[in-house]
Amino acid sequence: MGAFWRNRQDGERLIRISHATNNDWTAVASHDWIILDTEQSADINVWTADAARMYYDENDLAFRLNPATASSAVRGSGNEIYFRIGLTGRLPEGAAPRFGRVIVTHNNNTESHIIWIRQGDEAHYVMTGRPNAVRWSPFNLTAPGIDIGNNVEIPARTNAAIPNPYIFFTRYPSQAGAFFQWASSSQPRMAWSPLGGVTNWGNAIGGTWDSVNIDDAHETCPPGWRRPGGVTNSFVAVNSDWGNNCEIRSSLWADLGERNANSVWGFYADGFFDRRPITSSVTGHSNSTVVGGTNNVDVAHIGRLFFNSDTDYHLFLPAAGMRRHQWHSVDVNHIAYVGHHGYYWSSSAADERITPSAWASWFRNLDNTIISGSSTTGGTQRMHGFSIRCVVDE
Repeated sequence: MGAFWRNRQDGERLIRISHATNNDWTAVASHDWIILDTEQSADINVWTADAARMYYDENDLAFRLNPATASSAVRGSGNEIYFRIGLTGRLPEGAAPRFGRVIVTHNNNTESHIIWIRQGDEAHYVMTGRPNAVRWSPFNLTAPGIDIGNNVEIPARTNAAIPNPYIFFTRYPSQAGAFFQWASSSQPRMAWSPLGGVTNWGNAIGGTWDSVNIDDAHETCPPGWRRPGGVTNSFVAVNSDWGNNCEIRSSLWADLGERNANSVWGFYADGFFDRRPITSSVTGHSNSTVVGGTNNVDVAHIGRLFFNSDTDYHLFLPAAGMRRHQWHSVDVNHIAYVGHHGYYWSSSAADERITPSAWASWFRNLDNTIISGSSTTGGTQRMHGFSIRCVVDE
């Protein structure tokens, strides 16, 4: 459903779609900077866990389309749709992303499917023209040193020099990153592994992220970034007003009252997920997850893509699941719903009358189908470990 390149990348992205009707299909690019072919990758490890990581320049240069033989349209027939997507050039460092689409028509070209295209790793909007819409990072938050079954404290932003804030982001949009609990005085900025059992996993989380010292003490995003506000960028406890004033909804939803109007569920070809075998997640959700060879903490997942059909702007969020605060029979080491749900913290506290809670956004896939699912925002218990997707602090 989508494909991604950093500014400095233009190498191949691999598209494989099951085609049960076993007949004709066609793929057409929307812009001349997007090129297509049906050649196989030259990567001898492709379709294995050791496939080339396209983050590295040498791989981006080695595995690419030939602009002289590639074109804006390809076609084929059979029980699998396969083609490669490449780009004709790179973007300058710091340049704004550019967006497009590849339209795949199948079943003898009677049905269509959109692959949303993005080149550029700078933060960007999905919806525009709204006072509470914000620019989002294309990558989940993580922490240097995170590994299977460990936890890492992120240094306070004013107490430690952070020469490169991008070390706190995953290398690919499909990667899970780390889980984070709501901040407390004892664990204000703790990152928890997305895999394995962990020690010191606390259930009692006091305090809030919504303090006057948010930048100094509790903000988990690196300098220049912050968590999105559940109710604007106020960082105050609220019990309602999470519609028009919610930065998450204003940024991602085309219709603030219809949560599924502009999102789709599926795979994101980002140079990592598209090159590896797709397996079941640690919690048993099939056809949802890939792992990266010797460094399995770089786990990546299927997810939900929010799009603006007028501009082609879009944002992908992986379904990394959650680390539940208390064990449940369906959990694995307190981890639940991996490859089926995604949970993302906001910066806003919620209703305090029953249990300490906070605003979050979550989405899921229903019945493991591409076309069904839901996304919503609301209050949830602060003790859970959720993902974080930072927005620009401006």
